[in-house]
Amino acid sequence: MGIHNREYLRDDLPPQGSFGSPGARGPRSAVTILIIFNVAVFLLTWMEPRLGELLELPATFFVAGQEGAELHRTAPLKGVSSWGTLPAGRYLLPVRSGQVEFLRLQRIPEVADKLTDEFRANPAGYTTVQFRRKAAGESIENVAGVVRSTEIQSIAWQFPWRVITYGFCHDHSSLWHLAFNMMLLWVFGRMLESILGRREFFCVYLLGVLLSGLCHLALQLGLGDVVPMVGASGGVMTLMVIAAMHFPRQKVLLMMIFPIELGVLVIGLVLLDVLGLFDTGSHVARAAHLGGAAFGFLYQRSGLRISDAWGRVSVRARFWKQRVARPKIRVHRPSVDGLDDQVDAILAKIAREGEASLSESERELLMEASRRKRKQR
Repeated sequence: MGIHNREYLRDDLPPQGSFGSPGARGPRSAVTILIIFNVAVFLLTWMEPRLGELLELPATFFVAGQEGAELHRTAPLKGVSSWGTLPAGRYLLPVRSGQVEFLRLQRIPEVADKLTDEFRANPAGYTTVQFRRKAAGESIENVAGVVRSTEIQSIAWQFPWRVITYGFCHDHSSLWHLAFNMMLLWVFGRMLESILGRREFFCVYLLGVLLSGLCHLALQLGLGDVVPMVGASGGVMTLMVIAAMHFPRQKVLLMMIFPIELGVLVIGLVLLDVLGLFDTGSHVARAAHLGGAAFGFLYQRSGLRISDAWGRVSVRARFWKQRVARPKIRVHRPSVDGLDDQVDAILAKIAREGEASLSESERELLMEASRRKRKQR
């Protein structure tokens, strides 16, 4: 490890002891704040599940309306023959609608005779959607059904915060999901915060969460899936890649037992995510992991400091804001050759005797004074 990796003198580092030692007066470390926030959100969403539904990241922009959505016919190709109602807020992925979809369904014998008269009379008012449901056992599958288009509600306006807040939510069915992510955040976060500094660490982690969420969303929309995502693993993967590039030969314990170099471990995790990328039956957000890893790699290779770049943008924005608000004041520079006094005398002569009384030299003097005024503007 070279001396360039040991940036001991950072103004924005927390004071010694701010990691939780008694008597610490300085601000808490970024890692501690993130862990506290993750645990707090986990407890709040566990007590109020509807809050979690507003924070997680679904791979669709549509849900069943406030009163649910009535299924007029489910797709027989998935082995679903029952009618029913989708609860309010159920994630839906619109597939097809209108006359084209009506003609397609009519060509399926087991569907055509069960289409409602209302749907036959107004096919444009219905949409075929995909949604997730729990099948036999614990398996989850995508199924399709026909619902009224008016019973579909857009939640696109909720996405600006969901691409960040999902990273602070975790699966309530297993405490291991939260515990494992927080353990990795603690180990690799403390390692990197001492190098990057508190403010830069916050920026890197949150941007890693953001880009990981966008990668998951892009893949799921491309596959036509509606799998929601929660968890800090995308941001944690960003930290692991940066840490591996700083300390590739650092030994860590795999499964708390087997020693392995950090660089080898991270490469292995990336390869596993690549191999499982298109496994739709997996419960792991592979695209989010790869998005976080890619961002971590590019960040470290580029040498960019996000907080510094943001600071420059803020300073420039304040400068232009002040410039716009600043009154336009012109500095008066008095003439050193007495030109102003001569001009005043000529103007007084014009007032007394008229412009025709001016000599050629007086006219040239007025032209010279005019040129000087224009240059000062």
